[in-house]
Amino acid sequence: MRCFALFTILALASFTDATAQVLPLRPGQRVRVTAPTLGFVNQSATFQGLHGDTIVAIADSVRHYPLSSVTRLDVYRGRKSAWARGLLIGSITGGFAGVIGGLLLGDDPQQFYLSLTVEEKAGIGCAAGAVSGALVGLIVGGLIKTDKWEKVSLERLRVSVVAQRNGFGLGASIAF
Repeated sequence: MRCFALFTILALASFTDATAQVLPLRPGQRVRVTAPTLGFVNQSATFQGLHGDTIVAIADSVRHYPLSSVTRLDVYRGRKSAWARGLLIGSITGGFAGVIGGLLLGDDPQQFYLSLTVEEKAGIGCAAGAVSGALVGLIVGGLIKTDKWEKVSLERLRVSVVAQRNGFGLGASIAF
């Protein structure tokens, strides 16, 4: 009988460790919960724990979100800059402005020492505008910081070990 009890304890302990490794959330992490049936869309909260089939988090008060009502769960992963987006938007905008400027200069050869056609002026304007716009976009985008969120698979949260007064319990749900 003692052997059976020891085997059961070891089995539960190993299952608890495996579950802890699978769960991507830790108490105290910032989360964003979407549960439209409960009236929550992208509500920021602080994750407290997973009790059975319910996410417990603190927003303005302690909230309980049944997993069956949660359609999306995101975890906060810090802040990121938008330098790549700024570079892309700046180069496209600058290139477009350069083409317009080159076309507006017209075909008058007196404006430059070299005689350039309208197409050549537009091409030079596009290149110069794209480079200068990319630099401005890189700087502005680097200064803009946004929150980075990572989607949490709700399927990974469906099975859990729950501590009870008289031992451990196993909570599970199956989604179809």
